This record gives sequence, C-alpha cells and structure tokens, in this order.
Amino acid sequence: MTLSSLLGLTAVLLARPLPVLSQTTDSLAAARRVVAAASIAAKEYALGVPAEGGRVTEAGEVEESIQFLDQARYDLPLLPRSVQVFADSGLTALRA
Repeated sequence: MTLSSLLGLTAVLLARPLPVLSQTTDSLAAARRVVAAASIAAKEYALGVPAEGGRVTEAGEVEESIQFLDQARYDLPLLPRSVQVFADSGLTALRA
C-alpha cells in the first residue's frame, strides 16, 4: 500500500464528473466514505509496518487495515459506473 496509490484513487474518485443530479449527493457521499476508509486503512497499515523496517511488527494493525479496505468496497456500487471498476481494482491492489 503506497501513498501514491491512495492519492491516485482519491483523485479519480473526487475528480470524475457525476452524471445525474439525483445521484450526485449519494455518489459524493459514497466517494468520501471510500476515501475515508482507505485513508484510515493506510494509517493502520503504517502502524503495523514501519517504513524503515518494511516488516510487519503489529499484525493486528495490518488486519485492521484490511478490514477498512473491505469496508470501503461496500460503497463502490453507489459510485458512478465510470469509476466503479477503477476504484475496485485500486482497493484490491491496496489489499494485496
């Protein structure tokens, strides 16, 4: 999980035009939830795998990061179709 991957996912989710006004609020709220969960996942991962060591020191923190990524995927169907596949593959890559 890299910061650049997280930032790329965030940029795509928030920068894409939203097609229908009635969908705008739901899509925007869903995008914000996905980004928030992915951000928390990155913080949890950083607590479990220090940058200087690159080895898992706190397995529980890494497990929590995976749970946050899984939670982020629940909101993907609420996103515009144009970003659903990209967001799903991005979250899958971060989870791997």
